[in-house]
Order: sequence, then structure tokens, then C-alpha cells
Amino acid sequence: MGVRGIFCLILLSVVLQKSFQATLYALPFEQQVLNAHNYYRAMHNAPPLTLNPKLSQLASNWAYKLMAKNRMEHSQNGYGENIYWASFSKQEGKDAVRAWYNEISLYNWNYPSFSKQTGHFTQLVWKSSTEFGVGFAKSGNGIFVVCNYNPPGNYKNQFKKNVAHPTYYH
Repeated sequence: MGVRGIFCLILLSVVLQKSFQATLYALPFEQQVLNAHNYYRAMHNAPPLTLNPKLSQLASNWAYKLMAKNRMEHSQNGYGENIYWASFSKQEGKDAVRAWYNEISLYNWNYPSFSKQTGHFTQLVWKSSTEFGVGFAKSGNGIFVVCNYNPPGNYKNQFKKNVAHPTYYH
């Protein structure tokens, strides 16, 4: 094998190695959302959530309905629910979760209660929620992300015990 052949083999091995690394680190969307949830929940001493396939199917179905309607509205399915929409579909799973978590800046720690401005954040870190499902739908108009939580959060008079101050910041 000549120098040219050896060069081609080296080049091929570098390309394959980079491709393998990209595949290795590119987590599925659902896993990214789960990891982001549990990262933020840990900051508030909330137990980690587990992924529930039934809730994911429900969330996925609703995300596709929202995409078809091209509007945001809650499903009223009896579970806790967070919805996210972005006008560009190249989103990572953590982007929706980060947007919900950023509502923390509006949360009134002196008067722990529900607010439309912070309901996504409080559901995200709600201690009593133990499982969730995630679904998403992409189109040329953007992406809809839906998460359902069980048991649901945001119950009146339960915020103080379910939404804890963060023990550390990211």
C-alpha cells in the first residue's frame, strides 16, 4: 500500500471516529428533556422523575394536535402539563426545560402560590411529581414540546412543601 492509500485510511479513520463521537454524545430528545428536568429538580431537592411511556404517548399526541392547530392550549387531560413552542425547529430537549425553569426569576418566594407567569417552573420542580412523559412535533413553523406530569403539581396550599428554594445555582 502506498503513501496515498495510507493517507486515505488515516483520513477515513478520523472521519469515522468523529462520526462515532457525535453519535455517542447526541442523546435522544426525550433523554435530553429527562436529564434537564432532573438537573433542575436536584437543585431544589426534588426527587428525579422517571419517564412514563403512556404519558409520553399522551404528550406526543397532544404536541401533534397543537402543531395541526398551530396554537398553544392545554389538553385538560388530568395530568400536570407544560407546553413550549419555538419558531425554529432546531431545538435541543434542554431548551424547553431551560425556558420553563427561567420563570424562577418571577417566583414570589414570600408568597408561594400559583401564578401564570411561574406555573411551568413550579410544575418542573414540584416534589410530589414522580413521573412524566414528553412528546414533541416539528414542522416548518417550529416545534411544540409537551410534558405531562404525574401526580400533577400546582395545587393550592401545597406550594411551600413542593417548591423548595434552590440549594445551589447553575
